[in-house]
Amino acid sequence: MITIYVSYGNEQTEKWINIHSAALVPSSELYPDSRVCDESFGINDSEFSLPNGETFKVSATFTPSNMGIMIVVTSGNNTLINVACYKQSLENHDPSILFRTPKGLDVTIMAGQNS
Repeated sequence: MITIYVSYGNEQTEKWINIHSAALVPSSELYPDSRVCDESFGINDSEFSLPNGETFKVSATFTPSNMGIMIVVTSGNNTLINVACYKQSLENHDPSILFRTPKGLDVTIMAGQNS
């Protein structure tokens, strides 16, 4: 279905380096003890670390019926990014979120179709 891809900007090579990916799973697998009856997919707190030692967690939810997606990035107890929008198509790598970390690395997070 959908995978979240994380890359950082390598200043020496001036290229994006893929460092993390996490495939969304059916919500019923994320919350087996609840009575989830929708057809959404998600990930909870998928952790990634950058070469400069910073550590973040990304969570996401995707609902195919309306192509709605929400992506949240946290560091410790702080929410850094909380984006809710709609994918144009499953094939596109949207949304594409670009941000600079507190220690100065550029990071991009994209939601794309599984390969």
